[in-house]
Amino acid sequence: MEQYKAGMEALSVEQLDLIMDPALLVLEHGGKDVGWTEYRNHHIGEHMKGWKSLRVSDVKLLESSASEDWAYAAQESINTIATAKEGKTIVLAVTETFVLKKHSDGWKIKHLHISLKKKS
Repeated sequence: MEQYKAGMEALSVEQLDLIMDPALLVLEHGGKDVGWTEYRNHHIGEHMKGWKSLRVSDVKLLESSASEDWAYAAQESINTIATAKEGKTIVLAVTETFVLKKHSDGWKIKHLHISLKKKS
């Protein structure tokens, strides 16, 4: 999850490429993205283009569990986004659930559920 945070803060889909399962399922705002390529090209990548910066702070692990090939974690954080065009600052309270699957080259995020609420 540290690599996920680092990739998000770097606004780098290339960094996220290294930790996302190709068959990723993302649930967010009542919608879904099926596959890392779809999420990267039509969702998170598009968002990142409109951001000047993203800072993830106050990360609190709510719970986690792992077996040999699967892991689960839930966390809360505050995400502060500076927009590129408008120069606005958006502060979000974020909760995320991660399901990770172990691959030959390491752990990959297989499922991500994101819930967020605007704080300011």
